[in-house]
Amino acid sequence: MFLLDESFAEFDETYRYPDATSLHNLLIARSMTKLFTVPGLRVGYAHGHPDLIRTIRHGIPPWSVNAFAQAFAGRAYADSAYINHTRRTIRADREGLSRRIKQLPGTHVFPTQANFLLLRLPSKLEDLVRRLLEQEGIAVRDCGNFDGLDPSYIRVAVKRRGDNERLCDALERHLL
Repeated sequence: MFLLDESFAEFDETYRYPDATSLHNLLIARSMTKLFTVPGLRVGYAHGHPDLIRTIRHGIPPWSVNAFAQAFAGRAYADSAYINHTRRTIRADREGLSRRIKQLPGTHVFPTQANFLLLRLPSKLEDLVRRLLEQEGIAVRDCGNFDGLDPSYIRVAVKRRGDNERLCDALERHLL
């Protein structure tokens, strides 16, 4: 059994679903909270072979999704204008944030289509930068425990323009 987590795939406007309905051992899971920016709303969906979906449905407890989440899920994808606007806004903000961070010496920004950036900070400075960002109330994800990464890697969210500028200003203060 393979589970393909596509929680962030909807940020990539060119991405197309693999056809999981013909494969008995593939389940594709998506979260609706990422693209629609509703982190407190726990709702998503799965795509897979009908037999696999039936098996999973039997294991789901009744009322596992509240009425509000169900109503949201039933209507969210009908608003294609909102979806396109969100994708354009995130893309523009992500590109601006990435461009500014790339100007910092010794910092590497990895390509992404998602609403976050993976950064490699200059060696020996990662702990200091993380502590200083936390002191300024800027949350970053330490990626040192991810397979293949070390403590010099952090993940930062693409947020509203003002928040992104605050992050960049703080990084500049601590890295320049």
